[in-house]
Amino acid sequence: ANPRFVSLEEGDYRLRNGSPGINAGTDASGLVGTDIAGNPRPSHGAWKLGAHEYLQQGGSFRVLKWQERR
Repeated sequence: ANPRFVSLEEGDYRLRNGSPGINAGTDASGLVGTDIAGNPRPSHGAWKLGAHEYLQQGGSFRVLKWQERR
């Protein structure tokens, strides 16, 4: 099946909407809490396949990242 990467040619292996890899992984929340880009993985339920967690564009939520305070 076509994994529907954002841009295979440019090395962008994030999953696009409609990818068969979305919610196809196994819950491993006890092992790691974020993806390769620092985005949170779900605490329970199916993960996306690959190093990047699929983040649906749009919606009514915000992702906040903590920065070290100097």
